[in-house]
Amino acid sequence: MTKRFNKAPKKLFDKFSSYFPHSTVDVVIRKNTSFILAKRTILPYKNKWNLPGGIVFKTEKLSDAAKKVAKEELNLAVKLGGFLESMRIQYAQDTIYRMYFLHLL
Repeated sequence: MTKRFNKAPKKLFDKFSSYFPHSTVDVVIRKNTSFILAKRTILPYKNKWNLPGGIVFKTEKLSDAAKKVAKEELNLAVKLGGFLESMRIQYAQDTIYRMYFLHLL
């Protein structure tokens, strides 16, 4: 695993994230014919169902970030099946680069 970084205070992160794009990972976890979703606890889309995901920290490998998301959000230790896709999403003032990984249970 990569070195853990302290998170920036929310107010500071919100200020800087409006100026700079950031990368995230989302994890697609399939069990038989079902997929695991997580209910968001933060904006945007608070209280909506979504793929488990999170921000990629500086110097963190994408695969490590995907494993971190599965552990922190779902308490699952996963072995990644592969990289699915990368996409750029433009929100009102934010640009987010999302990377998707697949894990089969």
